[in-house]
Amino acid sequence: DLDAVSRSAFQALSEGDIGRAIKIYEDADAFGKMKEKIAQRDEADLAIKTLMPQAINEAELRMMIGGEENIQRAGDIFRTIAYCDSTSIVNCIKYMHFFIDMGRYKEAYEFADEVLKRPLGAPGPISGIYNELGTVADTQNDLDNAKKYLKISLSYAEKEKDDNYRTFRSNYPLHSLAITYYKANDLDSALYYVERSLQCRKIMMDNDSTRRNEYANECNSLAVLYSRKNQFQEAMRYGKEAIKTGELACRSNPKHLPSLAIYVSSVATIYRSMGQNDSTDYYFRQCLDIWENRIPYIINFYKEDYAIDLIHYSKFNMETGRLEDAQKLLEKALTVSHEGYEFSHEEFTPILIEVLDELVKLSKAAGNEADERRYREEADSYRN
Repeated sequence: DLDAVSRSAFQALSEGDIGRAIKIYEDADAFGKMKEKIAQRDEADLAIKTLMPQAINEAELRMMIGGEENIQRAGDIFRTIAYCDSTSIVNCIKYMHFFIDMGRYKEAYEFADEVLKRPLGAPGPISGIYNELGTVADTQNDLDNAKKYLKISLSYAEKEKDDNYRTFRSNYPLHSLAITYYKANDLDSALYYVERSLQCRKIMMDNDSTRRNEYANECNSLAVLYSRKNQFQEAMRYGKEAIKTGELACRSNPKHLPSLAIYVSSVATIYRSMGQNDSTDYYFRQCLDIWENRIPYIINFYKEDYAIDLIHYSKFNMETGRLEDAQKLLEKALTVSHEGYEFSHEEFTPILIEVLDELVKLSKAAGNEADERRYREEADSYRN
C-alpha cells in the first residue's frame, strides 16, 4: 500500500509530471529524516520503521524514471535500508534487485554471500536470498546455476510450517524456475513449474484481492507456454482468464494497466498463430488502446513492452498487406525506442535494430532508396 505522499507522487508520475513527482518526495524528505534517526544508532526507533516504506517507494519511483541522478539516489536508499534494518530480508532482496537492474552482478553475489552469513533463522528468508541468486544467474544466462539456486530456494520455502507463508514463499522460486526452463527451451518443465506457481497465486489472490495481477500474470505465462506447444485452446483459455482478472486488478489499481496491455497482446499473438486475422486485429487494437488512451503517461520503464507490441502489430499488418499501416506503427515504435534508449542502451539497442531493419524492408519494397539507406545506416550504427 502507498502512503499519502507516495500516492501523490505516483499520481503526478502517471500524469507525466515527473518534476512534480520528484519534488513531492524531496519536500517530504523521508530518506533524510530516516538517516538522521539512523545516525542516532537506534535501529528500533519507531520513526525509522515509519519512514522506511516512503523512502522505498521513492527509490522505486526514481528507478522507474531513470537517469543517473535518480538511479544514484535510489541506490543510496536501498543500501541504507538493507544495512539499517538487518532483520528484514525483504529490504536485502530489494538491494539485490537494484544490483541486478544495474547489471552489477558481482556485487549482487557478494551481497548475497554477506547476507547468508547473518543469523537468518527461519527457512523463508534463506529461500528469498537463493531465489535472488537464481535470478542473477538466469539474467546472465547461466541456466544450470540458476536451476541449482532456485531449487535450493524452493527446498527452503517448503520447510516453512505456516501454510500461507509456505505458499507465499514457494511461489517465487516456482515462478522463476518456469522462466529459466522456458529460456532453456524445456517447455514441459516450464509448464510443470508455472502450473504449480499458478496454484500458489490462486491461494494468495483468494486471501488478498490486491494480488489479482500476480495471478493474471501467471495465467498469461501459461497462455504463452501452451501457444508455444501449439495447444491453442488451452492457450486461449488462460489468455482470456489473464485479461479478465487483469481488468479487475486495474479497477482497484490503474498501475496494472501496462500488464493488462501485455495480456491483451498475448491473446492477439495466439489468434495470429491460429490464422484468425479479424480477432488478431481486434486484440492488437485493444492493446494499443490501453497503451495510448487508458494510460495517461508511459514511463520509460514500460516503453520496451509498448515498442514490442507496436512491432508485433506492424508485422501482422505486413503479413496482411497493409503496408502503410505497418509503416506508421514502425515509425511510432522507432520514436518510442529512441526515447527508451536514453533510459537504457542495453535494453533498447536490439529493439531499435529490429525496428530499423523492418523499416529498411518496407522502404525497399516501396522503392524509396533514400529512406532505405538512412534506416540501414542507423541500424548499422547501433550494431557497432
